[in-house]
Parts: sequence; C-alpha cells; structure tokens
Amino acid sequence: VFINNPSFLVPALFIKISNCPILTKKFLQSLLIINMSNNKPLVSIILPVRNQELYLLFCLESLTHQTYKNIEIIAIEDNSTDNSLRILRLFRKRDRRILIIKNKKQYGFSVCLNRGMNKAKGDFIAFMNAEDQSVRTRIRRQLEFLLSHQNVVACGTFGTTINRKGKMLKKFKFPENHEEIIKSLMIGFTMQFESTMINRRILPSDIIKFDKNPYPFLFSEMFVKLIPYGLLINIDKSLYQRRSRKNLWTIKRYLFFIKLFLKSIATRDYRPSFESLLLPITKQPSTF
Repeated sequence: VFINNPSFLVPALFIKISNCPILTKKFLQSLLIINMSNNKPLVSIILPVRNQELYLLFCLESLTHQTYKNIEIIAIEDNSTDNSLRILRLFRKRDRRILIIKNKKQYGFSVCLNRGMNKAKGDFIAFMNAEDQSVRTRIRRQLEFLLSHQNVVACGTFGTTINRKGKMLKKFKFPENHEEIIKSLMIGFTMQFESTMINRRILPSDIIKFDKNPYPFLFSEMFVKLIPYGLLINIDKSLYQRRSRKNLWTIKRYLFFIKLFLKSIATRDYRPSFESLLLPITKQPSTF
C-alpha cells in the first residue's frame, strides 16, 4: 500500500513522523520520485534489429532523445552479421533505458517481436523499424492521446518518407477514424504499423502476440485482434520518418493476403471491405 499509493501517504507521513531522526530528506525525496513516476506511465518501445548498421544509429538517436523520458527501448538483435550489435552496446553504455536481447541464431521478425513483448514492462507499447526515425515528440503526443481517449486501443500517426541520406521525399497520410481504418487494415493501407502505440491497460494480458506471417500481415492480423477492445485511430500529426524501400506485391503475397482475408471473416468479428481485395492491384501502398 505504501509504495502503490505514495501520493496519499507522503503528506500524512511527513506530518506524523517528520520529527523522527531516521526520516531523512533523501528518503522523502525518493518517495516523491516514486509518486512522479506513477504519474508518467512507462512506454515500452519494441525494436527488432537485423543487419541495420547503416541506419541504426539514427534510429536510436531519435528514440533516446524523445521528449517523453519514461521509456524502455527493447532491442531484439536477430544474430546480425554486421556491426548492429556493437552499435546497440555502445548506446546501451550511454543510455541504460536500452535493453538488448541477443538471439543465438536468426529467428525472424515475428519471433523478435514476441520476445520483445515478453520483456516489456510498460502499460503502453510502441513499435519501431530500425531503418526509420521518430520525431522527438512522437511518444509524448501518442501517450497523451491514449490517456485522454480511453476508448482507443491503438493510435498511429502520419509521417514522411525519407531517402537513404535522410532527405524528405514526401509526406504520407492515413484515414483518421476507426471505420475507415479497418476497411483496408489487413493490407496495411490505412496504418503505418511501426508508428503505432497500443494501450495495454485495456487488453487481456496475452493478446499481443505475432504469428509467423510475412510483412505486413504479422502486424495486420494482430491488430485485427485488438478491434473488439477499442478504436484504432491515426493522429493527424507527422511523427514518423519512414526510410524509402520497395515492397512489391508478388503473386505469393497476394495469395497469402486472400487466405488471411478469408480467415478473418471466418474466425474473427471482422469484416474488411471487399474493395480492399483489389487495392494491392490498383494502388501501391505508401506504407511498404
């Protein structure tokens, strides 16, 4: 009770036993720090890493310099063959909020995400691609939005596409309201999944798990599972910088999408629009 409710007990303790010689100033300050941290929820940032030495430094700089400080950065290093692990360790020496999970062999994206989730202590979960960068106010703005909208289970953001040198190429936007987002959620046309933050407080403890699906379907299938628990919203702020990369739709990927599309209708309370079946053919997404 003492630790969980310091805001109620600190004043009373100070009045009752302030004359006690063992109650030092340092001890009282530690109680106030506990109280302050309770008012600033922990945000866990899940960061899978595999051979990203070219851009990992910029990614970590953008995360460690967030204006919201109560974060933990969980980097899952997937047995890289370049200097990614060395870069992570150098940043870890500088910033103890970084936790490194080293895989003994390459397990793949979904396993990395799940291992990160198993270690996450925060009530709020954010994701990050090791090639990309977050605007310094990203975590603060998303957290403020989720705290003030208790019916929202996850929020994404707008953003910009940057080239290999970090120069801005174009801005990207998504639908802001839940109804429009879920229409084409399955193919990732309405959310940049790595820009999202999830409110884990309103979810069952074991629901954020990723299946061994190709990108973006490992994200989209998991996000479909969140729909019964709250709204999916995109904030109309450019808070994510996505590195330009090509992810073309192959026949194999499209067939997998059809399979997942039918599965979602059969097993989950989710009805994507049938127009989304044609979108991979008629429109290239800005999220890939």
